[in-house]
Amino acid sequence: NILSNDLILQLTRLGLGGALIKGLSFCDQDEFLTAAAKEGCTGLIYYNLIQYQPEHNLSKTVCHQLEQEYLINSGRNLLIDNQLGEICDQFEARKLKALTIRGAVFFDQIYPEPGIRPLIDMDFVVHKDDFDRARGALQEVGFEYHECYPFFFFKNDIYVDLHLDSINYWRIKNWPSAVDINNEKLMRRSVAFRGYTHIRSLDCYDSIIHCSEHLMRHSFDRLIWFLDIAYLVRKEASVFQWDELVCRAKECRAQKAVYYVLSYLNKMNYCSVPPHILGDLGCVSLNLFEKKNFRLLLENRRTALSGDLMSLYAIEHWGQRVQALWNGIFIEQEKFPLVRKRLTPLSYMNRFFRLAGRMIRKTASNIRASSF
Repeated sequence: NILSNDLILQLTRLGLGGALIKGLSFCDQDEFLTAAAKEGCTGLIYYNLIQYQPEHNLSKTVCHQLEQEYLINSGRNLLIDNQLGEICDQFEARKLKALTIRGAVFFDQIYPEPGIRPLIDMDFVVHKDDFDRARGALQEVGFEYHECYPFFFFKNDIYVDLHLDSINYWRIKNWPSAVDINNEKLMRRSVAFRGYTHIRSLDCYDSIIHCSEHLMRHSFDRLIWFLDIAYLVRKEASVFQWDELVCRAKECRAQKAVYYVLSYLNKMNYCSVPPHILGDLGCVSLNLFEKKNFRLLLENRRTALSGDLMSLYAIEHWGQRVQALWNGIFIEQEKFPLVRKRLTPLSYMNRFFRLAGRMIRKTASNIRASSF
């Protein structure tokens, strides 16, 4: 695993100024390909090899598999992009204000080829009062939804996730979020998406903050999500202002998430972060649990991290943390996922054990990893 992970890090650095690799080698081809797929990086690795290091000693089997994944990414992404255009046309025709975020924005705006960045779904943030109109627009272009989970739409293995008002962890209403469509300052900073009037996307700094929060909530799970941020910084390099990013992170109370992510990118040589920037972000106090997780992150032992608890500790005060957990269990009925329409005490009990189970499992994994 160490050899495979090191090779993945080296190969994904090539497009970000990383040095060419002498004598590519790894212990197990299947292990390498599985790890690359899990990290969402097979398309990027293939592109980097062709673009920056065409003379290499990887086996034909590995190269063929990487090429196949790249072509699959390309085909699927182009299909998703076509659906994205249809959805945006419907939203625009209805004068429905929406934010589109992450992958749907990144795959063709910060990466040079459509097969590099895999897309899983399309995420939109709409006003809560516009949900019925947004659902109608999606149904107009052939999307269906599960009656017990009306925010997740599907059509031929293409998915759309609607977020109401903001991007909340487990759709918990009062969980701090850098993305809120009701935030006037955020919307003024947003940029028109592909020339649409009512469809917006986050600007570079707000995108980085949101992606950092998303990474932390998902336990820093996939390397491609880190690379989204590295490529964003690279794309805006000539005008990028680190101090503006720090200012925005503090404004959104997202210093910890941004600090973790930038520290990782800096340590793994994906981008060079000025030391004073990490110092400004790192001035927030970390408890023992957070320090252990931060150390594991910088050691690239990300599978042991507990994003649930790290996100919880990122909330500033204990009262707010307890309130967030309470709202996570006793969630608003219209936001309750994957249960019967009529809620019962058993529904809330199930919700509690799901949340508690996730946190306990991750904490146990974290403790085991910290003991080595």
